[in-house]
Amino acid sequence: MTIPKTIARAHILDALQVIDREGVPAGRQAKKFHLDHAGRRYPPKYVISLASERATGRELPSSAFSGGEETNSVLRKLGFTIIEAGAAGSSEKPDPATRSPEKPRGRRRRFPSVTETTKSHTEHCRACKEAVRRILERLYGTVEEQAATGVLASAEALPKGPEYRHLLEIHETLRRHRGHGEFARSPRLPGVDYYLRDPGAVLEYDERQHFTTPRGLTLTAYPDDLDVGFDVARWRRMCAEIAAGDSAPIDRDEQRAWYDTLRDHLPLLKPGFGPTARMRAADRQWCGLDAGNPEHLTIVRDWVGLPSRFEVRPVGEVPPDPFWARLVIEGPWYAGPVQARRALEAASSAWPRSVRSRILVTCGGFVSFPWPAEIDGEAVVDVLDPRQTALDVLWREAKLAVDSVLTERLRSKLLKVTDAVTLGVDSFKTTVSVASEQIRDLHIELVYLVDLRTGRRHRTGKSYPTGGQDRGLLRTVDLGSHFCEFDGETVLLLGCHDLKAFEPRGIANARGWRRGVMCDWRAEVERRRPTVVIHHPHTTDTARTWCHAWAGLSKIAPGIRLCASAGRHHDQKHAPRHPISKVLASTVGGTALDLVMRVEPPGK
Repeated sequence: MTIPKTIARAHILDALQVIDREGVPAGRQAKKFHLDHAGRRYPPKYVISLASERATGRELPSSAFSGGEETNSVLRKLGFTIIEAGAAGSSEKPDPATRSPEKPRGRRRRFPSVTETTKSHTEHCRACKEAVRRILERLYGTVEEQAATGVLASAEALPKGPEYRHLLEIHETLRRHRGHGEFARSPRLPGVDYYLRDPGAVLEYDERQHFTTPRGLTLTAYPDDLDVGFDVARWRRMCAEIAAGDSAPIDRDEQRAWYDTLRDHLPLLKPGFGPTARMRAADRQWCGLDAGNPEHLTIVRDWVGLPSRFEVRPVGEVPPDPFWARLVIEGPWYAGPVQARRALEAASSAWPRSVRSRILVTCGGFVSFPWPAEIDGEAVVDVLDPRQTALDVLWREAKLAVDSVLTERLRSKLLKVTDAVTLGVDSFKTTVSVASEQIRDLHIELVYLVDLRTGRRHRTGKSYPTGGQDRGLLRTVDLGSHFCEFDGETVLLLGCHDLKAFEPRGIANARGWRRGVMCDWRAEVERRRPTVVIHHPHTTDTARTWCHAWAGLSKIAPGIRLCASAGRHHDQKHAPRHPISKVLASTVGGTALDLVMRVEPPGK
């Protein structure tokens, strides 16, 4: 008897869940090899026995087939990883999945958590605040903590005029909330967390106690055009979700909400101040910041929405009526919604006169959103085919990030220069790192095509992860989601590594699920016959990176007449290998307006 050919990946996953619940019987533990999945190790031969029961109706006896290469070959073809016992990365202690049922075993996560801090770390970590200060000093020079602003704290002291009326209304809302009317007891606004002398801006470090119901009331009353360095909509949501409370004194929540409101309005109340930025203490383990790491400097600058100087310049010939416009960033980029919105505003302001494109393309990960706390390994089960309920939560968070970027004001500005825009949307890590350092943690990479004329959005996500990502990236299984219609064109939307699925060498060497994705995607392309392809790499520093994949895709779909990608011109480890002009020329088909952006702190 041999291993049934009807065993599919789903049967293996069912078997793993049985082992998670019931353990492994005595005598069925692994000796030489382990199946490594989702951070746990399982005995391959016993897994096959259980999977056979699900595929054929009866469990395959251990004596009916051999372990070793026969078993491992089947599992590898189904996309699973096999490691030798005692190999690097394996634990000397037995995994709970390999223990006998009689032995007690605690419940374990199936993935490393990316949303919770370690047991020894809290959002009140003093080292986090010190690390933030070091980063700020490296970026902006002189930084003052608890700096006085000279702003009077009482509502009666507010200047007169229609631009201050909403502040009086906010104060009245707080007074009526619980009947506390004397919460602004300090004659002057208490000091700010960090004052950046140049450019004259404030950064507030918000811990849990700042997310209260009264604070949510104040944020709801902010004018839409108030210029601040944080995502007001997200702060409102966090106030509703956390709803912290502090009763010492009894009106402390109203007082804190009022003082935070005044700090957010410093540019209005005290000429010379720049927009107030805020960072949420629990968003990341900020104590992992290294002020000597340029990538970490950028993470803080871009995610928090600190003051920046955007230099945008056209590169190459400017066609009068281009199909494409590409916003290509020189250097690292880890933006939240505020910084992404500012980048698009800067691009629209620098747009050559009398030039209009059909589609503006951004890079992969152009905007980031925090990983939702409710999504862990148990909610996902299998990253190669994630549960829809987990994906629904992630799509919800991505939509909120896109909403924060594409405000009505920005949409109106962009509509003057382009019909549509694409946005690469990534989740970010709780631990401060660049993507390559935590590539096996849970994460997702998504892409939107937004028609600015109608507001219609088409969305998809990466379906073909890199070799390191296939244990952490939540893959988009629906290959049909990569196709959409735009102004009579059939568009193929690709995430970063997706283009590699069409590389001729890749399919020749692919095995298991990867080969299946490549074959299915080729068939879908031949059926849909796209005429436009939009690719969203995170970085491209050489003209050679994507050339073979582009050539392979062109052979499969000869009807493609327009294509473009807009990755950052950057590499984390070394200087770009090719000049940006050469990279741009190798990653476009059709006329394009290329806008190159550099982002620096003001005055640099």
